[in-house]
Amino acid sequence: MELNTIRIEGGTVEVNGGFLKADLSLAFNNTRLSIGNGDRSLLIAGNSGSAESASFAQGSVVDILLDPTEDGVALELDGTLAILDTVTFQIDFVDGTNIEDGDIFDLLTADFISGSFDVADMSNFAFPDIFGIDWSVSIVSDGHVTNRQILRATATASAVAPVPLPAGVWLLGAGLLGLAGLKRRRAPA
Repeated sequence: MELNTIRIEGGTVEVNGGFLKADLSLAFNNTRLSIGNGDRSLLIAGNSGSAESASFAQGSVVDILLDPTEDGVALELDGTLAILDTVTFQIDFVDGTNIEDGDIFDLLTADFISGSFDVADMSNFAFPDIFGIDWSVSIVSDGHVTNRQILRATATASAVAPVPLPAGVWLLGAGLLGLAGLKRRRAPA
């Protein structure tokens, strides 16, 4: 689809593999965008190589369905991506996905990612509740000549704190030992 300007106010945009060309900007306001890696990815690029921009604002939700067997990111933008603090990224995985410590998932990439959201404040990100896994999100450079930025999610093993035995267990054990001692003392000779 080739367009000059796209502005989406409310509603839902579902992507089943797509490519958008826009010379100006793409704005999602109070919109739900459903994308994923592989066949559900969305590439936004310019017609004439100019710097494009996209923004997520005013209560938008970005649903990202990830398949670890597929390559690529869910959203790739040639230009600047602005993310405001009212945006929620709802991340999920295809059925049967096994998440392990150290798994890395690239959610989106752009020439520059800006905005008023804080990657350290996980309130913008909703990950599935997987026992023993904590999530962190960071913006990293791809390390190539183009030096594009990547919004990356990393799975880390949760630190499991040892559970202390309650005092009642110690009292129960002492009582049982006392009863055993009494029974032995009273046993007929």
